[in-house]
Amino acid sequence: MNKIRLSILICALLMIMYGKSAADFWCDGDLVTVGDTRYEVLNDCGEPDFKETRYEKRIKRDFYRDLFRTERRDRYHERELYREPFLVEEFVEIETWTYNFGPTKFIRYVIFENGVVVAIKTGDYGY
Repeated sequence: MNKIRLSILICALLMIMYGKSAADFWCDGDLVTVGDTRYEVLNDCGEPDFKETRYEKRIKRDFYRDLFRTERRDRYHERELYREPFLVEEFVEIETWTYNFGPTKFIRYVIFENGVVVAIKTGDYGY
């Protein structure tokens, strides 16, 4: 009896580890997943029912700027080994594409940042 429970537990863990993400979905036989580009999603699913675009300014920390620069690039000066953290401002284009597949399937919200899928959310049943 314990071997059966152990086997079921191992199978369940393998399905969780190697299964597709709950956010992924199929479009005309192709899997749409995080990391896909706008072109890939457009090619797989076609035009979305609704698009929303906004821009966001983000500040990130960058640790790889030299404090001191020397004229010669072939030799490293001791001061070049010291680096300081600094903040970089970046602008991110965020798009949300809405796919309504009808009343028997869930609405999907595909969120892009700079043209790459970063999240896929599931809504209620379509209409």
